[in-house]
Amino acid sequence: TLDAQGNVLTRGVVELGGPEADLAPEPMRTVAVVPGADVLIRWLDLPTGSPAQVAAAALHGLRDDLAAPADRLSAALGPVPAPGERRLVAVAARGLLQTWGDYLSSLGLKADVMIPDSLILPEPAEEGALSVAVLGADLALRGRELALSLQPDLAEAVAAGRVLERIGRADEIERLLASAALNPPINVLVGAGRR
Repeated sequence: TLDAQGNVLTRGVVELGGPEADLAPEPMRTVAVVPGADVLIRWLDLPTGSPAQVAAAALHGLRDDLAAPADRLSAALGPVPAPGERRLVAVAARGLLQTWGDYLSSLGLKADVMIPDSLILPEPAEEGALSVAVLGADLALRGRELALSLQPDLAEAVAAGRVLERIGRADEIERLLASAALNPPINVLVGAGRR
C-alpha cells in the first residue's frame, strides 16, 4: 500500500484462507500488474475520434499481428500524444482480462487498473538501449516505443546488440511499481467494456 506520494506504507502477501480471510480490506484503489507476455503493446499512428473509434482503428491496424478475432480482444489506449507522436496501445484477450479479474476477486480484491509488467519500466536514458528487469518468471524489456515480456533466454536475441540497462535491486523495482501505480501509463481494463 502506498501514500499519495508513492511512499510504501505496508508490504505483504495476500493470503487465501487463514484467520485474516474474513477481514475486509480498507477501501483503496487497487492497481494490478499483469504479465506483459500476455498483452500486445504497440505505439501506433492513429486517427482522431471517440475512444471506441480509435480503439477499433488500432485493432484494425494490428489485425495481421493478432491471433484472435477483434471481437474477442480489448484495445486500451494510452494518453493522447503530442502532435507527430504515436499513441500507446495495449491489446489483451477479453477472456484473459476476465480471468485476471476473477482471480483478484477470489482474493477479495477488485482491480481499478491493470498494467502490463513491461510498462512499469522506464524508457532507457540512452538511445538504442533497453531497460531490463526480472519480474516473476519473465524478463521485462522497455525501449523507446517498445515494451514486452519474454523468457529470459530470449533477451539477447530480442536485444539484437542493444545495451541492456539492468534493474535488479528490489527497492528500485518497488519504486517503479509505486510510480506506475500512481501514474499508470495505460489501463488494460478501460478497453474491456468497449464493443
